[in-house]
Amino acid sequence: MKYLKKWKSVFIISLLMVNAMLFYVLLTENLKLPSDNWSKEFVTQEYKSTDVVIYDVIYPSVFSAAYNNQIISAYYSEKKVIVNILDEKLNKLNSFSTDIEINDLSKMSGFIDKDELILYLQSKDGSQIFQYRMNLKTNEFIEKNYYEDDINLISLYNQYALIFNHDKLILWNGKEVIEIEYINKAEMISIYEKNGDFNVLTIESKMGSDRKIKRYIIDDYKLKFITDISSLENGSNLSLVQFETYVSDDHIKILTKLRSNKFNQNFINIFNYDDESNEILLHDQFSNEMSMNNLKLIDSNKNEIRFIQSYPVSLGMTDISKKDKVYFNLFMEIYDKDGSSEIKQLTKTEYLSSHPNYFIMNGYEYLQWSEIFEGQNSILFSSNQPELIEKSTQLSKQSLLNLLWSTFSCNMLMFYFFLFIAVSIIMPIVFTIIPVSLIFFNWSEKNQDKLFLIAIGIHILSKFNYVYNFIKDNKTVLLSLPGILSNQYFQYGISMFTTVIAYYCLIDYMKNKNIKNFLFKYLFFFFIDILLLVLVLVPYRML
Repeated sequence: MKYLKKWKSVFIISLLMVNAMLFYVLLTENLKLPSDNWSKEFVTQEYKSTDVVIYDVIYPSVFSAAYNNQIISAYYSEKKVIVNILDEKLNKLNSFSTDIEINDLSKMSGFIDKDELILYLQSKDGSQIFQYRMNLKTNEFIEKNYYEDDINLISLYNQYALIFNHDKLILWNGKEVIEIEYINKAEMISIYEKNGDFNVLTIESKMGSDRKIKRYIIDDYKLKFITDISSLENGSNLSLVQFETYVSDDHIKILTKLRSNKFNQNFINIFNYDDESNEILLHDQFSNEMSMNNLKLIDSNKNEIRFIQSYPVSLGMTDISKKDKVYFNLFMEIYDKDGSSEIKQLTKTEYLSSHPNYFIMNGYEYLQWSEIFEGQNSILFSSNQPELIEKSTQLSKQSLLNLLWSTFSCNMLMFYFFLFIAVSIIMPIVFTIIPVSLIFFNWSEKNQDKLFLIAIGIHILSKFNYVYNFIKDNKTVLLSLPGILSNQYFQYGISMFTTVIAYYCLIDYMKNKNIKNFLFKYLFFFFIDILLLVLVLVPYRML
């Protein structure tokens, strides 16, 4: 106990306490969920990436869906399609694979029809589409079909693929090829089935002008025109990059995205369309930067539209290396017919989140996506399932070690800030006490203790001024700290309390030492005070 009162012990304990405070902040931020009642990420699969980038979108996609209280998760790697079967807590129950005959895969899509998983895979050159069927009761791949032609556009709905190759329209279910008469030229197509009829939506234009969404039905092997649903933005500088439909609650949700390379903008339209009355119940428009991808319609009720969208966000105070950086993560956006909107963050990861798949199982929502980094691809999930939420807040040993390293590395970076802050606080003393001690040399030699006390007084005033401006300039960051750390009075108090610790260390050090020189005593006090101050304040500005 007597040893703990020594200045060295007090100094070391103070260093440990300010580092513990930093570790607490990092830990709290790392445990923070993306949104209320939504879990952090779980990695269920890692594999060598063979993905390619086409029009800023990473392919091939992965696919996940719910089946009989299980999650079916499929992906492509090294000329194989692998299917993992997971339980509701994301534990792997089984895994199956099959070789495929496509050397360069560009896209993969899928759906579950009764007890069959049906996957569609398209070659990079667009000349082939393969259909693979897997029996989910026996967990066996039971059938492979393919269609080969000069394919321009493709739209999938359940077991059907609608294929457009410039001069003809083909409806294909893996076995039967049905040619549909269609004389117009479509920029993009989409198909859905309702009440036994195949509806085809197209986006057509005349060299970029008079761009419209049109609705047809397939009738007697012909496309029968029904109505113009809506007009879209026109202009030859706008290219159509996405057209998607989703049948939900007897309504048709439509999403379009046009891109302007000239203005680095995406122009997005969303529609809630009632095809019984040919009425648009909801239409909204917005624009964002070209870098924002992963637009995907998801299940919603008849009065709203829900979709997944990427946004650049800060990960918060999780790691000092991530200061001032933003990372693209996935959000759910909800637009209601009364004009209100809501946005909810679903992922909180460092690498680009792609290929979102959203589904509901046992009343809980699940989101699956993939990430790629340095040739390694990962499949991840998050959910509002309570056990997964609880589990996601439990850090692994490796995560704790990473947090300890982040805390330690922060100390290493403090030397730069120590010099900057030291100069800011010591300058008033350099321009006052030092000149006075030189001009009145004899007086200063006889009054070293008085000079020291004057230096301490100026030091405290200079330090308080610095702390006041620092807290004011970094108010937003400091107010976001957890618990009592966000209280400004606590921030002032702990910043000035380092002066008390430094003074105590000096008094204990000076015991049984006959040192009169005020400059030596002040520099000893100054070093401890500023070092602790830097560790108390600066890391949070860097985070």
